[in-house]
Amino acid sequence: MVHTDLAIAVLLLGIVYRTQAVSNEIAKTKVEKTTTPCYNKRSKTGVLDVYEDWVKGKGWVLRRCPNGFLYEPKDCDCTLRVVVQRNCEPDLFLSFENGANDQSPVVNYIKSENVKVIDGKAIFKAEKRSQLIIPRYTNFCLTNLTINVRYFSEHKRLPQTQAIVSNSDCGIAPSILLTEDSSYIYFTVATELGERTLAVHQPSNTNDKNVVLTYHNGILSGTVNDLKKTLKINGSGINKVLCALHVGSAHEIHGLYFTGVIDELSLYRCV
Repeated sequence: MVHTDLAIAVLLLGIVYRTQAVSNEIAKTKVEKTTTPCYNKRSKTGVLDVYEDWVKGKGWVLRRCPNGFLYEPKDCDCTLRVVVQRNCEPDLFLSFENGANDQSPVVNYIKSENVKVIDGKAIFKAEKRSQLIIPRYTNFCLTNLTINVRYFSEHKRLPQTQAIVSNSDCGIAPSILLTEDSSYIYFTVATELGERTLAVHQPSNTNDKNVVLTYHNGILSGTVNDLKKTLKINGSGINKVLCALHVGSAHEIHGLYFTGVIDELSLYRCV
């Protein structure tokens, strides 16, 4: 009888122990499910802008993050913001293959004064006061800017500065100037805090030039063929000026009318 009672006691003790172990495991599982944020979501290997969501009756369902966000596993959501890089397309493009007409998606109106276009080249002569005028850029807000001009000029014969591109010739101070003399090509930008100019040497062995002016994040850069210089400029952006963009001219205090041949000109509101 004593042995029987002892056996029953041991059996009951084992049942209690196992029951307690199972209860602890269940409690542990509940805690883990409560403290783990992504028990019903998971990342997709090799793809950052999607994740998988567990749906009862359907299983794992692929979801896509909103545009500009990536899935962050530790947040169990699309919380990682990314910068969406868009293509930098021209706001103005003149190849002169079809006269002095803008070939950019904007299709800017261009007023041509005494500019002769022959075989994809625009011929400018100072004595004829040749110029192209693009009214759209009057009082225009520019926080980023790229101007690229491929042209020919006999710079060593220049008696003084001549203008290539400007928003000048309206009786007020310009904020964009691209000019040249016999020794240098000048890149000028003005912000609300003042005007700054970069001077880059003219090429010594050619009259053909590929010139690029860029302004981005307060940095002005000027490139002439393979030679480049940069300059830090304070201010929030290029000043608005109540003057159209002029190709081949500026107010006389900034330079003469341009004499030379332009093969291609493009302007971008990005870098």
